[in-house]
Amino acid sequence: MMSHIYEKFDGKFWIIPSSTHEILIVGDEFDSESLTSMIQDVNKSTVEIESQLSNHPYRYDLEHGLISA
Repeated sequence: MMSHIYEKFDGKFWIIPSSTHEILIVGDEFDSESLTSMIQDVNKSTVEIESQLSNHPYRYDLEHGLISA
């Protein structure tokens, strides 16, 4: 699945763990700091603490098959 998404976004995208129920994939037009701020704001105001996964976005490395912060 990740390699398919990688191809659709030309290898440049962010993975946002929205909650225990969903993730979001967004293009590379956003920077890490803006996304981190947005994620933290949404987590504080909307997502129940037991459903929160992370306060920062992730990148996918196709060559190594790894997701990293």
